[in-house]
Amino acid sequence: MAVKAAAHLYLHKLPDTYSAEKQLIKSLPRMARASADPQPSQAFLDHLEETQGQVARIDEVVELLNLKLKRIKCAAMEDLVEEGKDLIDEIEKGPVLDVALIGAAQKVEHDEIASYTTLTTLTTKLRYTAAVPLLQASLAEERATDERLGKLGQAAAIKDAAAAGKARWHRTSSRICGESSYSAGGVAGTRSPDALGGFHDPATSPYWSRGIVHRRRIGHGRLRRIGGGGLD
Repeated sequence: MAVKAAAHLYLHKLPDTYSAEKQLIKSLPRMARASADPQPSQAFLDHLEETQGQVARIDEVVELLNLKLKRIKCAAMEDLVEEGKDLIDEIEKGPVLDVALIGAAQKVEHDEIASYTTLTTLTTKLRYTAAVPLLQASLAEERATDERLGKLGQAAAIKDAAAAGKARWHRTSSRICGESSYSAGGVAGTRSPDALGGFHDPATSPYWSRGIVHRRRIGHGRLRRIGGGGLD
């Protein structure tokens, strides 16, 4: 159907939003289970309940206006849901994943805020007066959820994620380099094997940086020097 008028756009946008909400209902429980922090997990579950109510409101709008909607799959929500799945698959459960899921959920909220804003505007312009409060209620819920998620993202979860990242960096560097304590010339530090099997001191090696030998393989396994004469 070619969209040539506001009424036509409305008949496209309403089922598109309905599809988005239906997809989100399937996605939110998975996000709640994947979250290690009970606060974002509860936020996802709370919004699941709200989303079910939003689907019911769209059903009510359709009944009030005596509309017949075509079945549409919201491509934007499909991509956002897939992004959430990828995050869960690629990041282990913990504070880093929690922060990533909060960000993904906010992207969903921004999309839904835009959808309900458009629907509310069209409903008003088309003088579908009885339906306006229903869509305004859903829009208010989406904005409140976005604000709640934003506050969670700025709270302890960020600090926990940063701490987890730093701890992992140290564990990884120790594992890669096989660090061991040493004392030479009265200076305590670490010594670790380089890519060629020798040991290099932090104070004397031009390509030693914080216990990590930086590697970047070029071509068929050749090693090149990088920044500041570093061995790669």
